[in-house]
Amino acid sequence: MKTYTHKQDQYYYLTACFASVYSEQCSEMEIQNKVKQWFKYNHLKKKDHLSLTKGTPTHLFNKESLNVFQTNGGVIATMHMGNYANIVSVLLAQKIGNIQIVVSKQIFEQQGNFYQKLAADQQSQIDILVAENAMSLRKVIKHVRNGGISVIFIDGNAGVGKMDPNDKNRLKINFLGKPANVKAGVAYIANMAKVPVVGAISFYNYQGNKCIRFSSPLYVKDRSEFELTNCIKQIYQFFETVFHDHSEQWEGWFYPYRFWLSSSQGPVVTKDCMSRKQSELYKLCQHQGNDQMTFSASPLNVGILRSSDDHIIFDSKTRLVLQANQMACNLIYDAYHNQSFAILINHYGMNNVINELTRLILCGWVVLKKGRNK
Repeated sequence: MKTYTHKQDQYYYLTACFASVYSEQCSEMEIQNKVKQWFKYNHLKKKDHLSLTKGTPTHLFNKESLNVFQTNGGVIATMHMGNYANIVSVLLAQKIGNIQIVVSKQIFEQQGNFYQKLAADQQSQIDILVAENAMSLRKVIKHVRNGGISVIFIDGNAGVGKMDPNDKNRLKINFLGKPANVKAGVAYIANMAKVPVVGAISFYNYQGNKCIRFSSPLYVKDRSEFELTNCIKQIYQFFETVFHDHSEQWEGWFYPYRFWLSSSQGPVVTKDCMSRKQSELYKLCQHQGNDQMTFSASPLNVGILRSSDDHIIFDSKTRLVLQANQMACNLIYDAYHNQSFAILINHYGMNNVINELTRLILCGWVVLKKGRNK
């Protein structure tokens, strides 16, 4: 059996993610190159993270949009792209107002001290709010009304409430070519506080230099669904202008379930289909040549991500994100390596293998092939 590593899971999973967006316009090799670039930029981001206030300066595009904050408070809407902490560093350096950031509880616990040190290194201060805290929304509105700047990472879809159909803060827009669920938070804040929203996206250019591009200021006239949706749509459209050329720098590939359809159930498979396929597999178990039967899967079609807390399967064709058990993910991983039927049975047990493989085959994620495993 192939030895499992988390990095290999990430490689296969990212291949499925990139294929879900670029399969019609990129070759398999080009998609694999995007995955390799993701690891390159992730390493570069970690290295730069330790010295944001030093080293080469950041290239700023449409910096004049920040002039709107000389007389007003406002919201900076950003995403987890490139060295995204650099946006906070640049805003602190610009000395344009009191900076506040809104992050998830997890990021607060992991990086709260980092952001405080970042501010201290520039003889400044920063206010950090936890998105899941019910009082955070009121604090943000008060902060920007009083002339402060609030930085909100909108691609995390964090905050109070779940992304369910009854969430009044939930909007539907088109993102990366397919419908996506997003939150209206920054548009709602802009209207309530009567302040502008400026989009900001961080990325590395092809020379490896840190860059930030700012959007033109946006205003929200009222809290109608049309106005809220139009604001959020324009922000994501702005993101896509950079995203198109630098998508391998987005951290959000690892939480697509916050945008696209998520389910605990796979595609619907009838009981009769399950029964017939299981009978077929049991017959193969009894066949003397089952050591020459292999199962294969392509990361262009399906990705897996295993962790101590959760296991997911990502269908690149439908962008369906499925909660899965560890056995299903293990079998897809083995199928990436064209593992033989006989070895799978010996390792996991006949009933376990057949029960899981039946659904994986009927979902189209794993295929049975004749030929000795190499």
